[in-house]
Amino acid sequence: MAINGPTRNTFYAGRRIVASLPVHTRNLMLNAVSGRIRAGIAADFDGTLVPTDEINRLFFTLGRHEKNLQALPKFSVSPLLLQTPILNRNAMSGLAMLDIPTGVISGNTSEYVSARCTDPLRDFIMDSIVFRTRVINFATYALNGGLLTIFDGSGAENLPEMDIYNATKKIPQTLAAELSGVMDSELVRTVSAPLHEPIRIRSGKTEAIIRWPFVQLRTGVQICIIGVSGETRDRMIDSIRQALSSKAANLLNIQPGGQYTIDGAMRSLRKPDAGQDFSTRYGLDHLFYLGDAVYQKGDKEGNDFSMVHNPNTTVLAVNDRKQEVPNHQHVSWIGKGPTASYKWLTWFLIERANNIIEQDPHRKEEMWGLFQYLGFCGKN
Repeated sequence: MAINGPTRNTFYAGRRIVASLPVHTRNLMLNAVSGRIRAGIAADFDGTLVPTDEINRLFFTLGRHEKNLQALPKFSVSPLLLQTPILNRNAMSGLAMLDIPTGVISGNTSEYVSARCTDPLRDFIMDSIVFRTRVINFATYALNGGLLTIFDGSGAENLPEMDIYNATKKIPQTLAAELSGVMDSELVRTVSAPLHEPIRIRSGKTEAIIRWPFVQLRTGVQICIIGVSGETRDRMIDSIRQALSSKAANLLNIQPGGQYTIDGAMRSLRKPDAGQDFSTRYGLDHLFYLGDAVYQKGDKEGNDFSMVHNPNTTVLAVNDRKQEVPNHQHVSWIGKGPTASYKWLTWFLIERANNIIEQDPHRKEEMWGLFQYLGFCGKN
């Protein structure tokens, strides 16, 4: 299949990545693109599918960026950094269009995931006349909120299925009341004055400036927004855990969340649980998961590395530092960040399309139309 020069270069870069992987990992991928096993692909969001630039407060959506670049210092943002959200949106959408279940499993809020990931992916697939019904092939999970979003063939949210999943992730009212009381008491005891420096938080496409600490109950997570040192936050977490009843302590997971919060959620609200739900929901034989927080330090591990605890799962690390990626038979480092993700996703997508054509030559025109839509080749 004739593809344009940049896509061809990306495909060959992806092929080199695959060729460098352990034999058993490479064979899994070849079986997946050939259709011999039913495989799905899921990924983290920030740092994996889109860049992060907290210093310049440049927030990305799959398909665009959310900042007026004219206000930034010249050359502070590379063209490739700006391009990768669009490239990865197209690659992830293309996989869903080829009946490869595609998921995003993010630790962000439901508002953030919807605005920056779910909606752009859904809209891009729905804009295709030929492939729009394939919108059923992708799901997004927002762990800071406990929300799954999936669609029916019309592009509408599949509310019955979503409600079944989301109901199991909510904190029961009695536990929520207990946790709220404990968090409020600890907050008053420790941080009873305005924040020394206001902090910025983001939700969806907006930012807010917080000047007072407070407790907020969301769909699946109760968060205590603070602005204190890491040591103070650790002490507050210990105090909250100790103040909870034994039942609440067994059911709830109290942990740091991001840079400024303490999060309380049901213990089942973790990336591996979302990954298992995704695999079961789509009947997968194997899941390939991309993430940039693949590390293990003592008894602490990155939430992307935790996916290796699921059966039939291969973790593809895109950490900036290869040396921090654990030596594990189900983990492979494939390069740095969203660009590495795009190389591997492009390889998978093109190999899958070529296999489809090989098995059924009548679908060549269909594959050609898909690649035109994704911008992989010209219209002539």
